[in-house]
Amino acid sequence: MLNYLEGYGRRKHLAVVNFLEISYGSLRETKYLVKICFEEGYITEENFMEMQQLVDEIGAMLWKTLEHMRNKDN
Repeated sequence: MLNYLEGYGRRKHLAVVNFLEISYGSLRETKYLVKICFEEGYITEENFMEMQQLVDEIGAMLWKTLEHMRNKDN
């Protein structure tokens, strides 16, 4: 979230896109960490499923925003 906010604080289009890409990468890392937490028993299966759904929804929104920003370049 912080990378997302920082990106929108930038004035240059390519800087915004760069921070959105970093945000997407961080989201992918988070998804992996949630999986490890479940496998190690730190969270319940119910929590794991809820978090996975949220990560997927946020990822889809972020990806759509990225595609929109990249299309502005063309």
